[in-house]
Amino acid sequence: EGTPDELHFLQADETGALHPDNCSVTSVRPVVPMFEVAGAPLKVSPATGHRLSLRFVPNDLGHIAFRAEPLKLDANALVLERYDAEIRFLRVRP
Repeated sequence: EGTPDELHFLQADETGALHPDNCSVTSVRPVVPMFEVAGAPLKVSPATGHRLSLRFVPNDLGHIAFRAEPLKLDANALVLERYDAEIRFLRVRP
């Protein structure tokens, strides 16, 4: 509620676990780095452990400007590289 005292960027490990060392977490805001979109804050209690399961709904991440983004031609696809992901655009044949 209100403005947070501090913001900490945490990255999940290979199992999806977060390790918030040296900070008292009261809420979590999931971030999709590829689209630079943050979700709504999810309140958590710093006194207990939590298991969160998040599902992102396609086309519910807002509108991203792709103007002037470079594309590579790879075999029969155009490839857009952003952050640590590749988006492949395949030709659809009727």
